[in-house]
Amino acid sequence: MLDIMTFAQQHAWLVSALLVTLIAVFIVEMYAQAIAPRRITPQMTVDLMNNEKAMIIDLRQQLLFQAGHIVGAVNFPAETLVKDLSKLDRYKDRMIILVDQTGAEAIRISAKLGKAKQFTAVKILAGGMNAWHTSGFPSEK
Repeated sequence: MLDIMTFAQQHAWLVSALLVTLIAVFIVEMYAQAIAPRRITPQMTVDLMNNEKAMIIDLRQQLLFQAGHIVGAVNFPAETLVKDLSKLDRYKDRMIILVDQTGAEAIRISAKLGKAKQFTAVKILAGGMNAWHTSGFPSEK
């Protein structure tokens, strides 16, 4: 223990740099956890649909939605939803799972919903419909 104290006294700048780095990493991780949308797997999506009555919001264009979507999903294309989040007001009290083709657009919409502070339970299907199909889950037209 004495060796550590001696080292810290002789290399205060090094110890300070280490502490600043650790604090920065901690802050970044806490921030990421606080604002990062909660990504879930296709299996978790099915579980939440069955057990929590989660609502699936498909953010893809209508043509892609009509070509195949998760059973029970509702289509709200991302570009129209960004302009008017009130379209989702009827789902405020339910868990919402955002779905797009790859998961990228859902992150953007999730951030907007988080800023609106009206929706407390928002999840994202990680990998979007690509992951859904890869996992072998059914879709309907």
